[in-house]
This record gives sequence, structure tokens and C-alpha cells, in this order.
Amino acid sequence: MKFQYKIQNSYEQRTSLSFRLIEKHGQMIPAILQLDIRNIQHKEIPDRLLKSQKMLIRDSISVQELFIILKQQYSQYMTSRDGLFIFISGNKLLSNSFSKSLKEIYLQNQDNDGWLYLEVRLQEKSG
Repeated sequence: MKFQYKIQNSYEQRTSLSFRLIEKHGQMIPAILQLDIRNIQHKEIPDRLLKSQKMLIRDSISVQELFIILKQQYSQYMTSRDGLFIFISGNKLLSNSFSKSLKEIYLQNQDNDGWLYLEVRLQEKSG
């Protein structure tokens, strides 16, 4: 997946901002969330949620807590048949890391520009 934030901002801009945020908010992780909707019948999702979102996430929360937060944020646009999946950098499924802290995930998967890129995918569950 191509993250719009990377396309719209130069490497220098992205790096400068992420390191300023890290310096100012030491216990927070700079993250970019991008929503991807796949094969679901959904209510009208506002444009602001469809665009890449910059987010600061407490480094002490677990992956499971992040799932809960995001599921609450997007639940009004989902049906009971839809699932929420989070991918790191658009290709590594995060669901098998529920007990890990976001800090662990960030340290293992941060981009060279200092951001953690997360694709939030809404799609119909199989089975």
C-alpha cells in the first residue's frame, strides 16, 4: 500500500516533524493511520477518516488496546459481518501481537522517517 502521507510530504518534512514530536512528547509514538475499505457495504465514511491521519499514541498501550480504540472509532461504519484489521506498513498483520506494547511494535517497525505506518483495513470477515 502506498501511504498518501509519504506521497504528499518529502522525506525531510516527514523526518523533521516526527523527530520534533518525539522530542516534545517522549512517551508518545508518531503514527500515520490510513484507512482501506475492502468489499464491504458501509455507511458513508467522512472524508477526514479516509485521508491519512497523523496520530500520537501512548507508547505504553498494548496492541489490543489500540484495536479497541480503533474499533470504537470505526464501529458506526461497520456491520456485524465486517472486521477491522491493522497492518504495519501495509503488509504485516498486527493481530498476532495483541500482548505487545506499541513501543515494542514501534521499535521493531518504525520507518526511516521516524513514523509508524499503520493501515486500518475494514473488510468482510470470512467464515
